[in-house]
Amino acid sequence: MSMPTLQELLTGHLDQPILQAAAGTNAGATATEAAVAGKQHYITMVSGWVDAAQLVTMKDDTALKDEIKALADTPFKMVFFPPLRITAGKKAEAKIANSTSDCHITLHGFTVNVGA
Repeated sequence: MSMPTLQELLTGHLDQPILQAAAGTNAGATATEAAVAGKQHYITMVSGWVDAAQLVTMKDDTALKDEIKALADTPFKMVFFPPLRITAGKKAEAKIANSTSDCHITLHGFTVNVGA
């Protein structure tokens, strides 16, 4: 018996890919995939850059799931394998706490229908 592929597992469940990007100035930046009833988000990666060393956080609604210290003027990636599962019906949020004048953050993943 062979293992099912990810596509086979998600057939009938996969709703949409997630690609949320946000640019910021001196106040940092936040990329959010909104909460939707009957849906569950899975985050595969957070990427971006910031002009000053800053804290980058990944939250399941308001609960902190992971954080890194991003270096100044250096691209960063937080890769989640297996994907980070967000509580059903809750938002996913990736945030750069602050910056000097310029930053960018992107949230990558997918959303599934819960109970499909």
